[in-house]
Amino acid sequence: MTVEDALALVNAAVAPEYLNDVQELIFCQCWLGKTYQEIAAESGYTHDHVRWVGAQLWQSLSDIFGEKAAKSNFRAVLTRYRHKHPHDLSRIAPVSSRHLPLTGTPQSSTVELPMGPVPLGSPFYIERSPIESRCYEAILQPGALIRIKAPRQMGKTSLMARVLHHAQTNGYQTVALNLRQASVSLFSNPERFLFWFCATVTYQLGLPNRLADSWDEIFGGNSNSTRYFEKYLLPALNTPLVLAIDDTDAVFQYPELATDFLGLLRAWY
Repeated sequence: MTVEDALALVNAAVAPEYLNDVQELIFCQCWLGKTYQEIAAESGYTHDHVRWVGAQLWQSLSDIFGEKAAKSNFRAVLTRYRHKHPHDLSRIAPVSSRHLPLTGTPQSSTVELPMGPVPLGSPFYIERSPIESRCYEAILQPGALIRIKAPRQMGKTSLMARVLHHAQTNGYQTVALNLRQASVSLFSNPERFLFWFCATVTYQLGLPNRLADSWDEIFGGNSNSTRYFEKYLLPALNTPLVLAIDDTDAVFQYPELATDFLGLLRAWY
């Protein structure tokens, strides 16, 4: 299946909705084997923004196709779906040029309302003064904690992207996680969830995973996580670390996990 056929299949499956330009860009580039870092470098979007949009895209595909989809397996998911549910692609409108992999900064002759996080510099992002300035000031303080609460589609992730960008421009290291990316099975096992949490942060920092040498079950997930950060991750960095966690409310329906994980964050703060 070509990238054009795959994109047509997805757009047909989500109709009457459709993927926006950024989602299509990430879909096409990931189909061709590009990393998020490469996509960000070629497109002009930040790495965090590309990763966030990607996470939401894979979640949407999981919901649509009834199978867990991720960057590592979405090609196989679509292929299996196509075999089980044959689509007559000849009846689907041809993929326009805006859907194809891009190089350089994305440009369009028409203005399209964003779906999902709003890119940096987008004219559609509306600042809510003094919220942004307060966040920018707070994030540079040692031990800062910022909690963003609002209903869905109110711009929480877009604001988070701007706070992280501000931290990056001041020389801080940043890591962004979306808890919707975690396997559902992890939420019922706090120990394994915290192991995933530490492993994901390690991966995003580009460091070797040393959890196997550092994790001792007798101490529990919270103590192991704290020790792993204190003894390995933080000393390996030469700049302050900003950790951003999106969709934190995903843990609320798992009381044991919520108690452990949110308690850990409070203890770190």
